[in-house]
Amino acid sequence: MKKMIAYILTIFCAMICLSSCDVFQGILGLKGLTYKEYENCAVFTFDHFPNGAKMSIELDRVNLDEGAIYYQANLNEGALAVHYKEAGYIHEPQPLAEFTADDEMPINGSGGYVEGDEITITFEAYSPVSGEMIIAFTEDALKAVHQDVQLHEHTKKWHASEYAHWYEYTCGCASPDIAEEHIDSNEDGICDICEYYMGITEPKTVFLHECETWISGLTAEGVAEIKTTFEYVGVAPGNFKEVKSTSDKNVIADVLENYKNTTMTTIRREETYIAGGSAFTIEFILTDGIVKKLYFNNGNYIDKPNVEDSATFSYFRMDAIHHLQSEPYDNVKSYLAFIAYNAKGAIYEGGNLICEIAIDEIEFVSLEKVVADIPTGYVIQTAFENLIFCTDTVFYIDIDGKDVQYQLITQTIDDLIAKYSEAQ
Repeated sequence: MKKMIAYILTIFCAMICLSSCDVFQGILGLKGLTYKEYENCAVFTFDHFPNGAKMSIELDRVNLDEGAIYYQANLNEGALAVHYKEAGYIHEPQPLAEFTADDEMPINGSGGYVEGDEITITFEAYSPVSGEMIIAFTEDALKAVHQDVQLHEHTKKWHASEYAHWYEYTCGCASPDIAEEHIDSNEDGICDICEYYMGITEPKTVFLHECETWISGLTAEGVAEIKTTFEYVGVAPGNFKEVKSTSDKNVIADVLENYKNTTMTTIRREETYIAGGSAFTIEFILTDGIVKKLYFNNGNYIDKPNVEDSATFSYFRMDAIHHLQSEPYDNVKSYLAFIAYNAKGAIYEGGNLICEIAIDEIEFVSLEKVVADIPTGYVIQTAFENLIFCTDTVFYIDIDGKDVQYQLITQTIDDLIAKYSEAQ
């Protein structure tokens, strides 16, 4: 009888364990996140990886000494943070980088410091994420994964002197008996091949228009509008962007002249690795509808003549960035927009879904006094809070209450419904 009871309890416990595993997989579930692992490299695919989701995945480092983590992000929706931790260590996960789909894609870079054979990579979504990310433990692996070939026929370790570099294979193969001089084509003080820091004896100052050659050819007559956006980086969706715009030809001419004469100074790539901070974007909307854009992160500019090859990038700190301030300029409009990381919102009327819209296209101003306090029935549901409409243009954010109101400046909610209903 005791054996029978023990047998039943064993089966019962096994069923609980299996059930728990199913539940656990359902909770983790890799919902919205799949990946394929190669040798010293993995490709992660995000498909609406949900807001607030946090996923940790162990990757193997094979036949490598200490080194950095290389990455390429190509997101088309959302924002997320990436952390890393060596297996067996008790320290907290370390930040690698933060990415948003609002940035110019793809983003290539490296960071961190790892030594172990197993590394835990953790993704944390700030808003629903879609796109692709590659994590690699060597730069060669990052490049090779695009070629759909067997990764790492050889593994190697770089050695460098003041003037040259060479490598030895760590996979047991005979190493090449060749040394090469360092190459620094972008003059950032770092060897393009082995990343040995050669130093910048004298920082180089150049004009912005030497990299963005289109600036030189622009005239005020060819620009219909200038629009600038200031925002904080890595903050939660629902925070505000500060937007300014003007169509005044005199203002446009002055801003153009400033940017044509703007200078910047070379810096090392590592100096651009800043967590958080702020970003500034200026858009020149041409009369033919083409939009030319400049993007500065924490006062830095990256020249990317070949976005597929990060070795061609050059890094600069701006000597000055010209904003559309109300002084000394007249005829400049100031308004707000949401930081939304390309997320969408759903418009409802009386509980019925009407259509979905792009949240970051909503432009509005803050009202000094309450205009109306009776909801019309229109609600825009977002990833942060609901926008409750009291008129066709006036709304409040559910978290703030009715005493803090905002007003759409370029279109009514009926205009939004008409525009997006037709598109869908």
